[in-house]
Order: sequence, then structure tokens, then C-alpha cells
Amino acid sequence: SKRKTKDEIKNIKYIYLKKYFSNINEYKKILSKCSYFFHCAYQNDENFATKYSYEDYKINIHSLENILNTIIDFKNLNFIFFSTVSLYSSSLKNINEKSKIKILSQYNLHKYYCEKKIRNFSNISNPNYIILRTSNLYGDNDLVKRDFILQSLHKIKKNYPILIFGSGNYLRDYLHLDDVNKALKCIIKNRLNTKFEIYNFCSGNSLSINNTIKKMFYLSKKRELIKYKPTNNNLTKRNFICKPHKFSKTFNWQAKINIGLGLKKLIKKI
Repeated sequence: SKRKTKDEIKNIKYIYLKKYFSNINEYKKILSKCSYFFHCAYQNDENFATKYSYEDYKINIHSLENILNTIIDFKNLNFIFFSTVSLYSSSLKNINEKSKIKILSQYNLHKYYCEKKIRNFSNISNPNYIILRTSNLYGDNDLVKRDFILQSLHKIKKNYPILIFGSGNYLRDYLHLDDVNKALKCIIKNRLNTKFEIYNFCSGNSLSINNTIKKMFYLSKKRELIKYKPTNNNLTKRNFICKPHKFSKTFNWQAKINIGLGLKKLIKKI
């Protein structure tokens, strides 16, 4: 960050890992001193995962295996993996961690496989493991990754129409990155006390795609330009409603930034 001074960052050492974390074993001594390992690195493009499924497997699953094999003996390490709520079957009722799973894409298949791999490792290794099934994260200005909200705001700024597949009445949950950062601090502060656990990690406030887009136009002070295209894609037509009760109770956290405030903060960045 440009806001940090040299004095604040002079004692930080940056480690650059090779593709697929193939050299992570070289840092075993450093990792053995760590208390928390947050695994946020993941290829999240649905189209890429479908078109290049084996490459996606290597990026996401093989890389995870390299990490898990490296940390297998670390007794004091807590390993946190970011998964996705899109693993769940579509529902208009509140979903919990025991709700039905329905795999609708190659991307989701690999996420689910990673979850199973971590669960298996939890039975044979020393670290504690938790999986965060996250909703749609937003709040930064990085167009490289898949981000429906950010890409839509950039189109609105340029007066390009927003393309919505299907009716646009499908419900999604959006979680701002500032709330994510606070949640990770809460995980550290409250400590893990289970060997393996899964948590739904979301804001708890679902909104339709239509209403989200309309709110973007309103806050951007732009005339609405929306196009609709029919779709039979069940992944697009899914609904997600959830209250993160389990995570909130365990780690004493709740989302503070609603979608209106989150969009205002993001619009100022772009």
C-alpha cells in the first residue's frame, strides 16, 4: 500500500512461491513458526475451470495438496481455507452448513474436492482446519479476477449496458472485504478449538441481481441500461439465503457494511 511508510514495512519479509506452490517445502521452517495459514489463493474463473479443467485442477487441487503435505506435522498451526456457498442447492429458505450440496460446475467440483481433501487430512495430521464457505466477496478494484459487482460498476461508469442472464430475480449475498478482514482478525483473536469445522461466511442479507444492479445505477447517478438474455444455466438461476449464525457465534463477528455503503465505498475507488 502506498499509504504505508518505509518504517512500517521495513521488518516485513516477502516470500514468493513458485507455480502450484511447488517450492513451499523450502519454507517449512518459517511455516512451522506460524500460528495461522489463510489460504485465499485460488483460480476463481468459471469459464477457465470449464475450458481448462486439468489446468484448473493443478492450480487449485494439486497446489493445495502441496501445502497440506508441507504442514502435516505442525501442531500449533491453524489452517483456514476459502471455499464457496455456490456448492449448495438453490433455496428460498435459509441455508445452514448441513444443507444439501449440488455441484453445478467444474469450479465447484474442484472446491468441493478441496474440502474433502482437507477433511481427510484433518484425520491424519496435526493442524486445526476450518473451511469458510464464502458468499460473493467485493470491495476492491481488481478487474483481473471474477467480480460481478466491480465489472458491472466499470461498465456503468462507461455507459455500457449491463447484461443480465435470465430474469435477474435470483438472490445473492454480497460480503464486503472490510468485513472479511475483520472476520479474519476475529478468528485469530478467538482462537480455534476444533480439529475440523465448516462455516458459512456471508453478510446474511441476500439481494436479487436486479435490485443490486438498479442500486448500482442509482448510486452512480447513471441512467439504467440493462439487457436481459434467456438462460437455462442452473448455476445462474440459483438462489442463496443464509444467516451466518454459526460463524458469528463462534468468533463474535457480524457484517457491518450493507450493500449500499459497500457500493458507495467502491464507486469512489473507480
